[in-house]
This record gives sequence, structure tokens and C-alpha cells, in this order.
Amino acid sequence: MTMNLIVRSIANEEQCVSVSTSATVRELKNVLFRDASSAVFGVRLCTEAGQILDKDDVPLAEFGVEQDQVIMMLTESARDYGRISGFEKVIACSPHPGGVLITEKGDVLVAHYYGELSVYDSSSYALAKQYKMPGKCPSQMAVSDMGELVVVFMMTPNRIGVFDFKVVDLRQDNLQVQRWIGDNLKRAEGLALHGDRIFVSEGKANTVTVFSLATGNILKVVEGFASPCGLSIVEDTYLAVADRQNNRVQLLSLDDLEPLRQIPTQGSDDPQARLRKPNDVAVDSG
Repeated sequence: MTMNLIVRSIANEEQCVSVSTSATVRELKNVLFRDASSAVFGVRLCTEAGQILDKDDVPLAEFGVEQDQVIMMLTESARDYGRISGFEKVIACSPHPGGVLITEKGDVLVAHYYGELSVYDSSSYALAKQYKMPGKCPSQMAVSDMGELVVVFMMTPNRIGVFDFKVVDLRQDNLQVQRWIGDNLKRAEGLALHGDRIFVSEGKANTVTVFSLATGNILKVVEGFASPCGLSIVEDTYLAVADRQNNRVQLLSLDDLEPLRQIPTQGSDDPQARLRKPNDVAVDSG
């Protein structure tokens, strides 16, 4: 069974959408933005009574959403990056920095081409610890819910390494790989983590490969890219892919990894919206 909803923007523009009566908040967002003319992040949905639909995996019915109900769509103003005039902080680090990860407490982890992992303190950005990793050209990194540091190596051993994040977090010695995932990855430059799923971009294969963090098995291979590079999870809803040779950022649904939209919009002739060989993508948490 389906139900019709009226979605109203703060500009008082309305659209009617049809979703399953058992649909979740995320599924409603996917319907709303699948054909959007521009990327809309930081979107918040609420009922006319002011109930925020703040949990993507919760069914709409649990928020009291019913047939013909009005849903308000709120968007926050974007940060004005045009006002940035210089660097806030410059970290002097070892040569050839690659992947960067900022931990929950604000430490900055930097992976270097020759296999070093540097840890910079959150308070002063001074070098607090440096490790030698068992591989060359570590790139993107992520920390799992189970306290594992997951690192993809673009060169030897061309695999994903799983480490104990507590060793890094507490500045302990002897950072050792706990296990390897994947084999003979083809220029694996990007990595993102969502639950049990590890997403890895393979530039030479023009694919994004999905692995299970728990078992190491391949769950899915997504094709259709041209030298994909950096990856990022957006609002627990999208996987953003810096699709380098296609000069775009591709947004895939985390539900089925089908493309929802891209930046810039397909067919856009706005010169200010063009991308030229994007190498990475990050999400503003502000």
C-alpha cells in the first residue's frame, strides 16, 4: 500500500510524493532527491506540528505520518567558503602526505607515501607519535564502530589493513596489522566505512568494491566510474565518489548503491559548477 504526502519547502513550494505506508525517513529522502536539480545536503524533514524526522531508519508511521500529511523540508545555509582568506593552521609533516583522518577527539592522523602514519595532537597539532606501517602508500582511513583502524594501501600489499585503533589513540607502541582484507586491489585510493561495509575505489578497475569488515568477503562490485578516487559517507544516506576522469562527484544510495544524482548536475552548463578531475570529497560537519 502507498500513501501520498505533500512536501513543502520554506519557500512555500510544494510537491506531492507517493511512498509506501511502511517507508522509512531515508526512503522518503531518496524519493525526494533522486531527480533533484542540485545537491541538497543538511536537509531536515519535519511535520507541520514540528516533529523532526531525525532518524533515517525509522518508519514514517512511527512519527505519526499519514496519508495526505504535509511534510516541511528545511535546509540550513551553506558555509561561505569564499570568505576564507588564508590557512588557520599549517602542520609541518613528513614528505608526501596522503590520507588524512580526524578522530573524534580531534587528533589528526596523516598517512605518508613511504608507509609512515603520523599522529598530531588535537590541542597543539604537534607530532605526538609516528608509526611504520606494513605497506607502501597508505591512503584513506576510517575507524570502525568496533574500534578498528581500517587503512587501504594503494601500493604493496595492495590490500586493506585492519589495526587496533586503541594503540594509535593511546599513543602506544607496536602498531600491528590484525588482518588483511582484499587481494591485488587495482590502485585502491579511496576508502569509506559504513557499519560492516568497507567501500574501496579501484582506480585502474574503474569500480567501487564493497567488502565485509567482519568476514573480508566481497559483497558487491559497482561499475560505471572512470578512475574513482576519494570516497565519503554523507548523512548515513549517500556514498559520495570522486569520479575523477568523469569530472564529477557521483552520489549513490547506501541502500542499493544505485546512483541518485551527481555534482555538477548532468547537462549543467554553469561554468562555476564544473569540476576538473576531482581527487577527493569531504563533508562539512558544520
